[in-house]
Amino acid sequence: MVGAAWLAAPVGELRAAADYATRVARGEAEPALSALMPAEASTIEALTAQIIPTDEAPGAREAGAVYFIDRMLGTAHQSDLPAVRKGLADLRKRVARSHPGATTFESLTADEQHAILARLEKEKSDFFDLIREATIVATFSSPDHGGNRAKVGWSLIGFEDRFVWAPPFGDYDREP
Repeated sequence: MVGAAWLAAPVGELRAAADYATRVARGEAEPALSALMPAEASTIEALTAQIIPTDEAPGAREAGAVYFIDRMLGTAHQSDLPAVRKGLADLRKRVARSHPGATTFESLTADEQHAILARLEKEKSDFFDLIREATIVATFSSPDHGGNRAKVGWSLIGFEDRFVWAPPFGDYDREP
């Protein structure tokens, strides 16, 4: 029945959906959010940009880490979404206490953001640990999973993406 529904869909809509998916995969379009609200995604993107910052090389923002995290929270890690929302609420309170007049984490300077994250790390915050781990996975995993857009994470570590790998894979299996 599901297959019949796809076949019954207008060809133009199917073509548009396929074109959109292709543009997202190429990094030419932003994917739609599935679990996070736009304000939540904006804050998480700022968090990821502090964890793997952009400098002379691209960072988590360019890798689209926020979209990987959104996809993760909408699928395999739905059970973490309440903890993320609780952590974001705590983060908003910390911002308000430490920077009166500031409305969001992302409105702070990079140094102010870093100071808040350093406190969270020192306190061994479960929220910070979850976001840090997800950011690292998002930045360096296969682009097929929604992160590592344009393979920027792989370029950071010098990983060469080849269609086929052949021995020797490394020093451990090279002929003496």
